Amino acid sequence: MIISIPISEISSYEKFDRSPNLKEKQFSGTFCQNVLKDVIKNGFINPLLVMPKNKHGKYRILIGHNRFLVAKYLKYESINCIVLDLKPSNPKAIKAAKAKYYTKTIVDP
Repeated sequence: MIISIPISEISSYEKFDRSPNLKEKQFSGTFCQNVLKDVIKNGFINPLLVMPKNKHGKYRILIGHNRFLVAKYLKYESINCIVLDLKPSNPKAIKAAKAKYYTKTIVDP
């Protein structure tokens, strides 16, 4: 189910992310600029994939870090997300969920 979550309740850092310095990442780079242009033209098409709130009260992004950065840059108050009931201690389940999401968005956008 897709729900709208306030930007302030989402964390862009997760220890399973491909980029260990994502927490400090600023809105820059060609890819983010391309995402920005696409969002301005088409809006957000795919929701973020997030894990449930952590002990700090934040949802953690699994997929959609750049879209999240764009939403913050554009000063969105909330963004659509799919919340997966996964635990950080289960990296195999996280990897499987990401693979399923990518397959679905490629096959059935």
